[in-house]
Amino acid sequence: MLTPEQVTGLVSYIGIVMQLGGALLLTVLFYLLHRQARRRRWFTMWGFAWAFLCAAIAALAIRYNGLAGPGRTLLPEHSAEVQGLYFVYQWGKLLSCGLLVAGALFHSGGFKIRASTVGLVLLPGTSLYALATVGGAPSLDGIVFLQTPVMVVASGYCAWRLIAVPASRRTFGTRMTGGIFATIAALWVVYAVGFRLAMMPRPIPLEPLALLLRYNSYVDLLLQMLLGYGMVLMLIEESKREVDDARARLEVAHDQLRRDSYYDALTGAFNRRAMTDGVGLEMARATYGSVVLLDLDNLKEANDGYGHEMGDRMLCLLARALRTGVRASDALYRLGGDEFLLVLPGSTPAEAGRLVARAVGAAIEQMDAECPGLRLSVSTGSAAYSGAEDLDDAVRRADAEMYRQKHGRKALLKGFQPA
Repeated sequence: MLTPEQVTGLVSYIGIVMQLGGALLLTVLFYLLHRQARRRRWFTMWGFAWAFLCAAIAALAIRYNGLAGPGRTLLPEHSAEVQGLYFVYQWGKLLSCGLLVAGALFHSGGFKIRASTVGLVLLPGTSLYALATVGGAPSLDGIVFLQTPVMVVASGYCAWRLIAVPASRRTFGTRMTGGIFATIAALWVVYAVGFRLAMMPRPIPLEPLALLLRYNSYVDLLLQMLLGYGMVLMLIEESKREVDDARARLEVAHDQLRRDSYYDALTGAFNRRAMTDGVGLEMARATYGSVVLLDLDNLKEANDGYGHEMGDRMLCLLARALRTGVRASDALYRLGGDEFLLVLPGSTPAEAGRLVARAVGAAIEQMDAECPGLRLSVSTGSAAYSGAEDLDDAVRRADAEMYRQKHGRKALLKGFQPA
């Protein structure tokens, strides 16, 4: 039959083992996530912090393993084995605090040094402080009391660094993690008072405070699990922002590629693929209108006599004149090497013919100004359509008219040639 003291000790020991299990689970989780957080040194620092906390709690569990069953006694406080375990406990807790602070600094951008340098600074400092506190304290309560200033300052500082991040970086995860750090700092102030009273000759006058100190491992377990959850949530939020940014960049690149695939690189007009996919035809398909096909009659002569640069210039002049002379609802397509299609919603063939004649006249004037020896010659054909169903047929009729005009012009020119 266990005595009340043994029951209390067993419950406390179970709490320590559960706290060790929680810290171990968090260590494994942070290790599994470290590949996704390679460029986030703050997450790496916090992962190491959980690992050293495991070592600290494990040392405490080994120290109190004698309470796990009846008939087993504890080693005296000042034995070499117990002092060694106390040193590991204190050193692990202090190193864990230092790594939590380093992680908070890395997260806020306050650290500009290598992560390995953090270890070179923390290892000797925490080792010396652990040796001094273990050697100068009469019991575990005294060791924990000397640990409280570090815990309060470290937790409070982490809370401040996370809560005070710029508004653009402030998320639910940073607020939650900062709030838990602040709660831990406040709790350790209470612990400091409790452990100070526990070291006095008279008993603790406040029973709730004594109960909290007796079963503090359960409270610590709850807070460390919440803290680990908040840290992982911060990683998820940052990863989500990174994914969202990458998606936005891909969407921009996709839109740019899509735009490039629908535009003619030389003239800036829509290309044949755009015509096939219906790009720019939303208004045209919703009403009646006209289509006009245009063909540069003397593009080959310009390329042969003046070079391809002059042929390209003729195409650009015609395309620019057409875009300048049409409305915003009209669409211009370059269907082939020297062939253009103009779709004019809401226009009759007569109106479309007048508009195209003005645009072609402007292009001819510009061409005469740039190259007086080369006159721009264009054959056109137009047709009306009554709706989207008739659009393709109208293009074929306009194409047939354009070729009749082109062949008639060639025949006329041939008739004027000397025999």
